[in-house]
Amino acid sequence: MTPARGDGKAYAVMEIPDPPNIPSQRAMIVWKDGVETLVVESTMKTPSPEIGWVLPLPANPSRLAAGDPGLLTTMHSCQRPRFITEVETAGIPATILFAAALPFCLVRILVRNDARRHRLRFLTLALTILLPLFISVILLPTLGGHSGKAAGGFDPSDAVGIAVLQDAKVGNYNVSVLDAKDADALHQWLTGNGLRGLDAADRAVVSEYIARKWVFLVARLRKGESHETVTPHPIEAEFRADRPVYPMKLTGLANSTTRVELYVVADGQAGAEGFRCLAADRYRQKEYRVSYGDNGFLPCFESEGTDLRIGHSDAVKLLWNSAVVTTLRADLTPQQMQRDVTFSFGAVQPYREFFYSKEAKAQILTAIAMWALLEILLLLAIFCPGRNRPGPLGAGLLIGTVLVTVAAFAAVDLVVPIAETAVTKSMRHPFMGPYDVVNAIERLVQEGRIEKPRTPENIRAILDRMVREELGDTVPWNPLADQPLRYERSPGNFTALVQEDTLFLCAYDTDGREYRMPTLFREEPE
Repeated sequence: MTPARGDGKAYAVMEIPDPPNIPSQRAMIVWKDGVETLVVESTMKTPSPEIGWVLPLPANPSRLAAGDPGLLTTMHSCQRPRFITEVETAGIPATILFAAALPFCLVRILVRNDARRHRLRFLTLALTILLPLFISVILLPTLGGHSGKAAGGFDPSDAVGIAVLQDAKVGNYNVSVLDAKDADALHQWLTGNGLRGLDAADRAVVSEYIARKWVFLVARLRKGESHETVTPHPIEAEFRADRPVYPMKLTGLANSTTRVELYVVADGQAGAEGFRCLAADRYRQKEYRVSYGDNGFLPCFESEGTDLRIGHSDAVKLLWNSAVVTTLRADLTPQQMQRDVTFSFGAVQPYREFFYSKEAKAQILTAIAMWALLEILLLLAIFCPGRNRPGPLGAGLLIGTVLVTVAAFAAVDLVVPIAETAVTKSMRHPFMGPYDVVNAIERLVQEGRIEKPRTPENIRAILDRMVREELGDTVPWNPLADQPLRYERSPGNFTALVQEDTLFLCAYDTDGREYRMPTLFREEPE
């Protein structure tokens, strides 16, 4: 699913009657000491050459900033599920015991010895009770997921009933923060600035926000005539609030089901009505080495019990020691989005969503089968010595074992979540894409098709030409995201920087941690 727009509603220019399609939303909500920091992004697909983005906020932001384009993509990767691809060890004990018991059991089954039968019945009953418990001890840690210790500016001059609280350029957006007297005033301001105004449903929602003394952030992003989906950089707004909120009622007026994924940072674990938890844990700040053989270190945050890390520098600035990060997700219809999202907080219960590969599921079933065969073999040895038929007790235990095994197979088939990983282990090195770029640039320089790059801007321009296939039909690929490589601080992509007169390529792993690779493109000064 493509990363998509944040909360609020997107308004096309007046000539385009249909609102832009909004397939999904991602946002980061940071709540600390009565101050909320809301990081949202917008991805819109519409024929309109201009997009107006209206975002209701409970207070005039004390700070507005352009977020890094790769931040929310990185957060999505940082909070990814755990994919379990191998569980062979679950069947190893059963295999060993099966091999050890087989000679004894065969002799016991094939040779008559009534005296021994009575001596071993107690052992059989004990094994019948203990083996399922032993299976649970072996399998449940694997089946249970990773749960840690426990889951062009606007012109306001003609507007009436509108107070422009802020008017600024925020990255690629022209942003105005408006205090509207009523819905008609906001409608007139939007239409007066070339945007389609409010319809009846919009006016009702806007009136509710105005009654609660909310303000409206209006951001305009210019886009070309192309109909391609555009993912601009996020907007970061900081404001005081009685409680953290994700405003969504205007989004509910669009005509599409929306996947909403929220990354909530606070002192406790977050929950929201209608949302399920994908990951939750407490985080501590650590440091990591930025390149091999280098003494430089950068900060990141690591979870206490779920083996998750957050390395994107913009996210690191928003976290603190002992902060709890909760990832929530819901697929909401327009009817379900007729309310803003509010949050409750409680004690941390470390959790991380998990999935199995088909191979791992097959290994679990194989392990269950081995334990079942071992128990059946022992039961036959005890209750069917000398090829005798089992008595009522033995027959009951044998039938019970078969039924329990069938039930276990059915439970695994129904309960164990299956997902195919798009990237194999051998493809996970973050330097793969940048290495391809370096090799391609060196070849193009040798062929005389481009000048030797000296700056990060040169590197970015060359990559853009490669992606547009202006320098050949080989497009650099991001193996982590399985898409063309981008000049962006997000997993599998890269940026460049100059440090001590050396041009570095900066690659980013699945946690957003930055690793620097020196290049030979920048010449040493004479």
